[in-house]
This record gives sequence, C-alpha cells and structure tokens, in this order.
Amino acid sequence: MVASAASLDALSTSIPVVRIAASAAEADPSNNVIAPVPGDRVSCLAYVAGGEASLPPSFDVARGIDTFGPGYYKRLARTLTHMKAMVAAYRLGADAVLILDETENPIAHPDFSFWDSETETDALAEYVTDLTQSSPGWQHVQLSVLALSDAFGGLVKDWDEAGRPIATELTPANRNRGNAELWSYGAYLVSKKGLASTLLHFADRSHTSAEESGSKPLRFDLSHATCVEADNCVMWEGVAGAGWLVATPPLFAPGRQGTAVGAFSNPTTVCPYSYQKGLLPLPIVRP
Repeated sequence: MVASAASLDALSTSIPVVRIAASAAEADPSNNVIAPVPGDRVSCLAYVAGGEASLPPSFDVARGIDTFGPGYYKRLARTLTHMKAMVAAYRLGADAVLILDETENPIAHPDFSFWDSETETDALAEYVTDLTQSSPGWQHVQLSVLALSDAFGGLVKDWDEAGRPIATELTPANRNRGNAELWSYGAYLVSKKGLASTLLHFADRSHTSAEESGSKPLRFDLSHATCVEADNCVMWEGVAGAGWLVATPPLFAPGRQGTAVGAFSNPTTVCPYSYQKGLLPLPIVRP
C-alpha cells in the first residue's frame, strides 16, 4: 500500500517525528509541525546571520538559478526551513529523529510500513536499531532520493558491492564521481550527533547588547556553506560528509517529483527506484 502524506499522520512509530508543514496555516509547533519559511527575500533574511552578503551561490547557477533571484530565495527558504526543523528535532533529545517535508508530499515505499498491526512491530524503530548496529557512526540517512539514472546506477552498484545493506554509505569519493548527484529531502533520519554537528556548524555566533540580555532570534550563519541548497551542500557539510548514508531501497519517495526536479531537467529521466528485486530499477508510481 502506498501511503499519502496525509495518511502518514495515522501511522505509529516510537521514533520522534518532526514535520515541515505544507503551509504556515497547517503548522503546529507544540506537536513538532514546523511552518515553512516563505520564499521571499525579506522573510529569508530574517533567519540569516550576516545578511545577504554572507550567503553562498546556488548549486545550480549554471542551470539558471541566479544568486539573489526569485528562484534563489525559494531554495534558501527551503534550507532555512530544514534548519528550523533540525532545531526542533534537537530539542527532543532523541537518539534519532525522522524529519518529513510535506511540501514534497513524501509517500511510503509500497514494501515498507511503519507499523504491522498483526505482529505489533514498529518497523521504523527496528530499522533504526539495525542501522545503528550496522553503521554505529551514522549521522544522516536519506530516506527519500531523486537522481538521474546514472547516479542511481552508481548507487545500486555501491549497494550491491557492499552486500546490499539497508543503508549504503555515501563517501566523499563516491559523491564526487561524475553524474552522482542525489537530491530530495522529503524524508530523512538524523542522529543526535548529526543534529548537534549541523546546528553547531551553522550556528549564529553574532551578538548584540540587546540580544545578550534577552532571547536571541533564530538565525543561521550559512557563510561556511559552498551552496545555498540543503540537499546539495548544507546538510552534507553540516556533518562534514561523515556518517552519511542512503536508505537502500529508499523508504519514501517524493510525491511531487516535478517540484523537486525543476524546469531545467527532463522529469521523464528522474524517478525513485526500488532495489529489492535485483538490480533492475523499478519506478515507484503514485496512483
């Protein structure tokens, strides 16, 4: 059964979940449902330490995403929203937190469900336990992935050579191969160490006399990032590329593939895949 984003609300797991709401009206901070940062310049800069001059360029400058243009700020807003979600996740104090971005409408893989009512099995908690045993230093696990076919082919090859684990390590060397780009942050797991590392790396270290005597506004210093996108640079650099894995196969797929792909790619060449029936890529199709 393929679960829609709405039906995910009813699924049970002991793993804490932080959700990024599709709109501000749907946010509920008391239940860890985070409002997205609006994609305009003024709203974004309210969360940026160091102002506009401190911001890195887009990963896709060559594809027409001009620095400080409308498309740029939409991407910055997404990054800042995920940083907000990570703050909320860190405050939970859990060993692992699932972050779901409902703007990507994550849908569960048809071969995965959170909870088996017959056996009363918490499948996601078991996955985290197995993950911790097989990769004790994990910090970040992408559960939802989009890529061009060449990158998926490389991931499948790495997965097969590693003995087909439940999560395949993405090393700096593998990530730097040609046509190896993976993206999508519809769903991912972050460990306590991964959250601390990322938030510390991009922490706002500026202080004013007014802020020192009261609460400090939530802002992030992205001046150390090589690009503004969360999935291409910020999250990877937050953990220095260590303990980064990709669920194989991904437990979720982005339901809104066109939004994630953007106008510069051919959506027909981009699709999430299942690896469970051998090495043939099997597209997940949402009914």
